Amino acid sequence: MPNPNISIAFDLYGTLLSTDAILDQVAEMCGDETKAKQITSLWRRYQLEYSWRITAMGIYRPFADITEAALKHAAAEAGVPLSTEAVAALQRSYDALSVYGDVEQGLRQLESERREGGRDVRCFIFSNGTAAAVSASIASSPTLSRYQSVFEKPPLSVEAVGAFKPASAVYDHLVAEATASRTDGGGGDGGAVGVDDVWLVTANPFDVVGARANGVKVVWIDRAGTGWIDRLGEVIATDIGPTHIEAGVHEAVLRILYSYV
Repeated sequence: MPNPNISIAFDLYGTLLSTDAILDQVAEMCGDETKAKQITSLWRRYQLEYSWRITAMGIYRPFADITEAALKHAAAEAGVPLSTEAVAALQRSYDALSVYGDVEQGLRQLESERREGGRDVRCFIFSNGTAAAVSASIASSPTLSRYQSVFEKPPLSVEAVGAFKPASAVYDHLVAEATASRTDGGGGDGGAVGVDDVWLVTANPFDVVGARANGVKVVWIDRAGTGWIDRLGEVIATDIGPTHIEAGVHEAVLRILYSYV
């Protein structure tokens, strides 16, 4: 089988970057580890919930604005007052999150594949964040910044369509960008990528279902080892679930690459 060109999109927050990594700073600010865990969990919950609600209303605002509002909501629910300075500091920390331990080996594999594999493997960051915010997060991460050359620039952001995941328009945008021909000599034959060779790597179930409902293959990162228990796909169709399930990003990369051997 000839090696086709492949496009692999990676979700950023919760897939490459750990949103749990901010827990220590929240605990330091509120002086209570239990409260800090509550705030951190609620923050992520409301961040996503707000993004879904605002998209359902046909309104778009930058993800950073939603993230700040979600933090304030989480702190209020936990009964922990946060000063304006504390909110700003936590927002800055959110732009400098740490990667999960399984990420670097996966990026190293992709770097090697792009250099020696003889095919065009295009890699994208595909995020709810704005392109500017995502670029800043990549630059602030010691690991991601070392592998910036692996990823296409600029990152793919939902701001281009004015809606958040899992809106269909977001995945249409991904497919359009990931299948476009290019002539920059980035490896392989430089030609177009087929729709069937576009992949998403994500740890977020809502992202899995959104992408699969729009025909994109997905490797779901199941770090908790729970198996696939989301049931929304059964409401949509019988086969709306991950294409593959892996424990980490490195395993996901290998799964995709070995699919073409």
